[in-house]
Amino acid sequence: MMHSLLEKLLPNSLKNRLVSVFLLCILLPLIMLSVYMFNSVERVLQDKANERDREQLFSLRQRLEDQSGILVKTWTLMDQDPGLEDMLLHPDSYEWSELKKRIEGKFYSISNSFFLTGSQVYYTLLDRKGNIYTSFYPEEPIHYDRQMSEPGFQGVLRGNQRYLWVTNDTNYVKRDVNRSARMVSLYTALTNDYEELFAVLRISMDYEEWFQRAIEASDHNAGGVYYAIADGSGSTVLSSLPDKSLPQESFLRATARTGEESGISWRDEQEGILYTAAYIPSLDWYVVKGTPLSLLFAEINQMKGRFFVLFAVFMGLAIGVTVVLSSGITRPLFRLQRKMEIVAGSDLKAVLPESKSTEEVQSLTRSFNRMVKDIHDLVNRLKLEERQKQAIRFQVLLSQMNPHFLLNTLNTIKSIAMQRDQDDIHDICVSLGKLLESGLNLDVDLIHLKEELGLVSAYMQIQNSRFGHRFGMDHEMDPSLHYALIPKSSLQPLVENAIVHGFGHSAAESGNIRIRAYRDGERLVIEVADDGIGLEAAGARPKRRANAGVGLSNLRERLSLLYQDRAALSLEPLEAGTLAKLELPLLMATPYRKEDEAHADRAVGGG
Repeated sequence: MMHSLLEKLLPNSLKNRLVSVFLLCILLPLIMLSVYMFNSVERVLQDKANERDREQLFSLRQRLEDQSGILVKTWTLMDQDPGLEDMLLHPDSYEWSELKKRIEGKFYSISNSFFLTGSQVYYTLLDRKGNIYTSFYPEEPIHYDRQMSEPGFQGVLRGNQRYLWVTNDTNYVKRDVNRSARMVSLYTALTNDYEELFAVLRISMDYEEWFQRAIEASDHNAGGVYYAIADGSGSTVLSSLPDKSLPQESFLRATARTGEESGISWRDEQEGILYTAAYIPSLDWYVVKGTPLSLLFAEINQMKGRFFVLFAVFMGLAIGVTVVLSSGITRPLFRLQRKMEIVAGSDLKAVLPESKSTEEVQSLTRSFNRMVKDIHDLVNRLKLEERQKQAIRFQVLLSQMNPHFLLNTLNTIKSIAMQRDQDDIHDICVSLGKLLESGLNLDVDLIHLKEELGLVSAYMQIQNSRFGHRFGMDHEMDPSLHYALIPKSSLQPLVENAIVHGFGHSAAESGNIRIRAYRDGERLVIEVADDGIGLEAAGARPKRRANAGVGLSNLRERLSLLYQDRAALSLEPLEAGTLAKLELPLLMATPYRKEDEAHADRAVGGG
């Protein structure tokens, strides 16, 4: 099937086939190999870019986590400051201006200690006495009750947790001081040694300013590279390019299948951008870097373009050389083909002239001339063999005359026996006539099981006439197997083997043979069992005939010719006697009646 498909796909001429083979077996694999190599280089570049970007983002993540950690340290310092606790628990003991000055001084001292090189930090402190302390100028006037009602402060006041991160807190600082839209805030509770809450604190950090400062030293926006901060749902919190946001769908697919601790990388084919992200657990944020693939693979794309231009030039030259070389082979072959057609048209009575040409063509010419001579010799041998076959056929036809003469003679003896009331002679002639008539029918190899049992019965009648009716025979068979096909004269050797070896040397006056036929799946099994002396005793007796055992070997050879290895014949010992088992493929040929004649309707069965 594969060969016929190639025959249809490939051109007919040798030259076109050579060119096609060159294209399919050389050019196409080289192109596939080149593409594979360039893709491998791109994967290496992408892996290196991912590794570099991951290290850069891990550094940014660490710096942002350090900033958020400083906010927590600030809260811890304020929470453990006994002086601040006293001022917030007893504000009436201090002048308001002095109290405000001292608390704001703590704000400034902590900021100068922790946030010298970081982003701007703003404090909002509310005690339980209705006082507000800040480190900034608010955009709008602030009121104690309104501040306390904000979700961040309420979350701490309700006692659900001692601190609360709000990553999208609205900027409440005067715009002349800070123009960022959002800040990240840490809402905390200040408690005494008895875990009693005496104030709530909000520490806000301008992460937009920090973000801009953090990426200024990197390749910020170089060739379309940009950085972003995204929340856990993939929404863009902050981007270095104002009009650029993360593709949320591809972001969610990447975070769903990749571990967060090792960093996340994915390739957005629609946008043509390679993304790398690092997760910040405390804020549930991702720091993301996007690098355009055109920038990442710029050099390899230039190299790829130059390579394929040169590749096309060299392959064009190679194809041209292939066409020239193939034409040098096919043109002489075409001329040789035309000459061979001329010779074939002359009934192979002439030979090709061995003209001066290439060595290969001269070799083909000499081979063709030898072929012509060999064909002449072969034709002569075939004619001789045909005459010999006709002579053998004549001898076969002549040899069939003697059995026909014997059959006609038996019919004459049967008629004479009927006239003289010699029933035994008549029955023997009928039985022998059946066996001879079956043997003369050389065109049939398989007969019905029912007919074979009739031939065995005829054979048993002859044997009983010879040996004084010492042997009995019965059979057991499913009526549905009457028309099963078996080899002609296949049971008679088994029955004969039972009589000769099972009963022939027995001292008993009689014996019994039982024939059983049954179906085993898609196989037909026929068993011939006797109650004679058995295999071991029969084997110990000396052979009385020189050709003993020829019947079984002949049967095995016929089974091999008809069924190959799908049939088997075996002899098995019994407690009293021997069992011969014949296993065949089950073939059924049910006859039907038409014009009072029996015909084979169909042949079905296993095997």
